[in-house]
Amino acid sequence: MNAFYWLLLNIGVPVLGPIFMLALVSPSYGWPVAKRMIFDAVKDGQLFWAAIALSASALYELFTWLDKVKTPIAAALAAAQQAAVKGAVAASAVAADTAPSPDLIFVVQVAIVVFFAIAIVSAGLVMLMGIKAYHDERERQLTAAQAPAAAQPAAPAAPAPAVTASSTRWPTNLKVSFWLTLTSSFLFAAMHFLIG
Repeated sequence: MNAFYWLLLNIGVPVLGPIFMLALVSPSYGWPVAKRMIFDAVKDGQLFWAAIALSASALYELFTWLDKVKTPIAAALAAAQQAAVKGAVAASAVAADTAPSPDLIFVVQVAIVVFFAIAIVSAGLVMLMGIKAYHDERERQLTAAQAPAAAQPAAPAAPAPAVTASSTRWPTNLKVSFWLTLTSSFLFAAMHFLIG
């Protein structure tokens, strides 16, 4: 698979696909509504799910590569040791040519640790954001239930304010989810092309 399609399918679709689909609302309802829908779709840390999926996919690819590399390395080293005992040096040269550098294996192992960390942190933050959203909704329900409905006359519903760049602030959880997803995307792509 060439690089463009790999990037499109493994990074573009899970990260940007939902955002672009929500942007398709803009011809029908206008850009302010579409912008608000996009913001609402990711404001509570939903991008953490994309970071978890990218990390899992990267871990699978890196572990598969390590398995393919280490098994032939072990077999080649065993053959080289047997050949060295018998006095043949050519087998050890062949084993050295087919083995990836120890630096590359170390980089892959560090990337595995980083992807595990991203997945675990993202899963924990998804849980915390879910708990926070539950408590916020519960508080909203309790406040609405405690307000006396009969004491206040019914007022007409005010139109929703237009969403502008200044009125839409980026909550911390949105920033963290954005950066973790971006980090896992770029690291996944870098590792794919490094070992590919």
